[in-house]
Amino acid sequence: GIGVAVLALQDPPAELEPAVLADSDELRVGQSVLAVGSPPDLHLSVAAGVVSALDRRGLDPAPLASLVQTHMALQTGYVGGPLVNLDGEVVGVTVLVGTERLHGPGVAFAVPIGSVLEVLDDLLAGREVARGYLGAYIRTLDPAMAETFGLPDRRGVLVEDVIAGSPADEAGLAAGDIVLEFAGRPTHTAEELRNAVAATRPGTRVNVRIWRDERERTLRVTTGTPEETAADEMDWMGLGVQTLTADLARGLGQEDLTGVLVADVDPAGPAARAGISPGDVIISINREPVPDVETYRERVEQIAEASRALLRIHDAETGRRRFLVVRR
Repeated sequence: GIGVAVLALQDPPAELEPAVLADSDELRVGQSVLAVGSPPDLHLSVAAGVVSALDRRGLDPAPLASLVQTHMALQTGYVGGPLVNLDGEVVGVTVLVGTERLHGPGVAFAVPIGSVLEVLDDLLAGREVARGYLGAYIRTLDPAMAETFGLPDRRGVLVEDVIAGSPADEAGLAAGDIVLEFAGRPTHTAEELRNAVAATRPGTRVNVRIWRDERERTLRVTTGTPEETAADEMDWMGLGVQTLTADLARGLGQEDLTGVLVADVDPAGPAARAGISPGDVIISINREPVPDVETYRERVEQIAEASRALLRIHDAETGRRRFLVVRR
């Protein structure tokens, strides 16, 4: 677990001064930061380092979160402690100290304080933190594709397909639409759109500004929760898949692509930890092609007792094919 609790103080000491919270969106790679924690027998210690990367994803214990990666020598006693800038303002909460085997020495991760504030009302009210769901396969629009669609500033998120019966489908979103703004937040990249959708509670009605037929339009979308059927059909890797149709393959710009489309990913499952995302296409398992869902399921069942599997995928975000290992 992350090791953080929300507490109410009764009769707090008069000298107790709340920490100042900074705008974590202002964090920059290379910026100096400090971590405060309590390693064993070293109560209230401070460590110094720098921000080495932003928007790291797919890492336990917060697989859905956009994490700040830092370079500093931390022990587990810093987990749950604040990450602060040199003005002493809190910019994040340390949630994971990297291991030398996985990440190399001196690597740690923190949830940006802005992400904490987004769910604070739910935490204070004792409600479960719920993330919005759209139900569309998306990718960042590249300049060549933007020119083809006649988009003036060439920035937006391309909808490659829409799941039948999803909130996106019910709102009229369609393949070929380009999302420019979601709930008032510009969406220049697929990651920005995912963040904007996740920041809304299910059942929230929002405006979505799109580019269609060389003009802007506005749709009204009511966010939902992920399809239960996909979760019911998840395998041991934490994947729900569907047939890759010819239209979907063309939408990916890969007419000769064969495999199965990843429809849903368990954020805490082995596949998510390996870096697989909805919209990716699984081409083979242990070098054996999986051209359809039936073959995929047979292959997954055959290797169910194995501790790991070698997958070759088409990465929907980068457009490249790569190998990765999924471990239990």
